[in-house]
Amino acid sequence: MSRYYFLIIIFLINTLISAQDTAIEGLLSIQASSSALDAIAYSPDGSRIATGGRDNIIRVWDAVTGEMLMQIEGHSDWISALAYSADGNLLVSGSRDNTVRLFDAHSGELMQVIGSHEDDVSDVAITPDGTIIASAGREGIIKFWETSTGNLIQELEQFDQAIWQIAFNPTGTILASASEDGTIWLWGLWGYDSGWLKQMVGHTAPVSAIAFSADGDALLSGSLDGTVRLWDLSNLNQLRFSPQVTMSGHLAPIMGVGFSADNEVAISASLDGSVRLWDISGAVELGQELSVIAGNGTPLTNLILDPTHTRAVSIGTSGIVNLWDMSSATITEIIESSQPVSIAQSTVSPINPTQEPVDIASVPQAPPPASGRALSIPIAGINIGVTTFPLGGNSWVIDPWETVVGHFQGTSWLNQRGNVVLGGHSEMPDGSAGVFNNLYNVGIGDEIFVQDGALTRRYVVVNILSVDYRDLTVVYPTSHNRLTLITCDIPSYVVEQNFYYERLVVIADEVPL
Repeated sequence: MSRYYFLIIIFLINTLISAQDTAIEGLLSIQASSSALDAIAYSPDGSRIATGGRDNIIRVWDAVTGEMLMQIEGHSDWISALAYSADGNLLVSGSRDNTVRLFDAHSGELMQVIGSHEDDVSDVAITPDGTIIASAGREGIIKFWETSTGNLIQELEQFDQAIWQIAFNPTGTILASASEDGTIWLWGLWGYDSGWLKQMVGHTAPVSAIAFSADGDALLSGSLDGTVRLWDLSNLNQLRFSPQVTMSGHLAPIMGVGFSADNEVAISASLDGSVRLWDISGAVELGQELSVIAGNGTPLTNLILDPTHTRAVSIGTSGIVNLWDMSSATITEIIESSQPVSIAQSTVSPINPTQEPVDIASVPQAPPPASGRALSIPIAGINIGVTTFPLGGNSWVIDPWETVVGHFQGTSWLNQRGNVVLGGHSEMPDGSAGVFNNLYNVGIGDEIFVQDGALTRRYVVVNILSVDYRDLTVVYPTSHNRLTLITCDIPSYVVEQNFYYERLVVIADEVPL
């Protein structure tokens, strides 16, 4: 009998008792970077944690003391993915500079720039035997590299859909890939039964997080739709899979998922800043939320568990790494308390990263207009007034020399539900920086504020896209409160034609203050 059967009784008793919030003593808290963190990996023996983010540096930490053991430089853009080999000797990284790199995990020495993608590298993974490295790109290609030589072995194309994450099953014979269109694909790899492809359908937005159970018979997924889903993989004799259960409760997209050590509880982290526990054994009720664990209030960009699934570590836009106990005893204590839970912050390790925050280039700034409408993007140094871009014919009329941000007439505003669309120039006609030039410094999890007089809405970035200049789907109405920022994508500019063929689009969803 599962230990959770009696929790309903405990819950009923505790609802009659007034109590203080329960706090989990943080095992470790590290100010790992002065910039947001996006990538994290646990060494197979659980002794080290590698982190990477928007200062282009990989740092390796002692998972017990919080001491920084080494700092690895070389990438020219944000670190987007990290993975250790099963023997702990290799560390693989992926970056927004489109490259995949292989390092000696003990010395930090660069062993090889394995290869590259045509777009950002979104994730990397290594087979359990360490012989194959897989990398995924935003261009929709999965590449397999031979670890010993760095040679490209095979490519898989994911139907022109950007790939958010990949994961090998415990035997290394199946690769799961998470797609921009909300589907998950299972790829049968090497072996006598290789070459098959299965589809998992259920999410309504990009799948941003996936994790296999220790036995490979189940998969957890999280999505920008704010849900966590459990998939039964015990029988692979089907072409399409539907989720066994859908878990709802987060207020923003899911960025990390994992199984407890006994596979009875799912753990998820979200851009809403919380970690949540869910019943996936059916002991209480399949898919029921068991507890909400509050962090430090900043959006969480990733969460992983150590190899024993007894410690969890989360990262976020604050640059802080939080590690805490997720053993079965602690999970039971959390659930039995039936009270709001917070992670008690242990003393932040006095680590001062050597690289200063990236300087924000100066851009034209203007005071809010008389209407009091304003846009603030702290990470990009943007704090500027908002005017109106009137709809004229089939498009919006925008002055080539406009120095403020404009609201696309006809799209929602703060006093309405739906998609608020704002535009601005990335470059001016003379080549100088436009008001949205610094949108390239914005990443997932960053906060954006829009103000109209006394009314302020807080949004959190959930996706960043480059779309064809004719693609109007990004301005379509939405059923929830969304902010869409649009500017000309500078790399798409063709000098001879004086034309930008793509638009840079930043999508942010409202998360209450």
